[in-house]
Amino acid sequence: MEPMKYTVTVDELLNDLETMTDGIFDAETTRGENELVLVFSNGQTFRIRVEDIPE
Repeated sequence: MEPMKYTVTVDELLNDLETMTDGIFDAETTRGENELVLVFSNGQTFRIRVEDIPE
């Protein structure tokens, strides 16, 4: 069986990441341009940037 080919956009990937963090982490999320920022209740902040790298 041949693998299915599909494309994923940066926005779709960020939406999925944001959805996965909901209920798992005690953090507020903010969306920026090609990024997701998580601010945890303990004061830690993380930025997850997503960039499409063409083949």
